[in-house]
Formats: sequence, C-alpha cells, structure tokens
Amino acid sequence: MISLRIPMFKREARENVHIWLCQTKNILHAQEVTNKGQMIHYATTGFEEAALHWFVNKVKDTTTTAFTD
Repeated sequence: MISLRIPMFKREARENVHIWLCQTKNILHAQEVTNKGQMIHYATTGFEEAALHWFVNKVKDTTTTAFTD
C-alpha cells in the first residue's frame, strides 16, 4: 500500500473544492479504499480551520446527514 497524505482543505475563498476532491479521490483509489465510510473518515483528516469546524458541527448535529450540501 502506498502511504499518501490527504491534502489540506480549509474552505477558504481561494481554494477549489473540486481540485481537492479529485486529489483526494486519487489518493483513496491508490490506497484501494473502497468503503464509503472509510473514505469519509480518511478524507476528513485533511480538513482544517473553517472546513474542520463545519464538519464537526455536521457530525454533532445528528438530525442531518454530514454530506448533504
């Protein structure tokens, strides 16, 4: 297995989420991660600042799914 780090994503205005998603999907593919739950847990290790706060708030709110928006 190849050891690659998920790129950082902070949810800043100058960041392109589509590029981050493509990079992350490529890493997960290289790691042979196919389970959706594992993909989410692994991908979110790259979250920092506003993106991390958003994710933590989504996880704390058990009445909604974390990735609907």
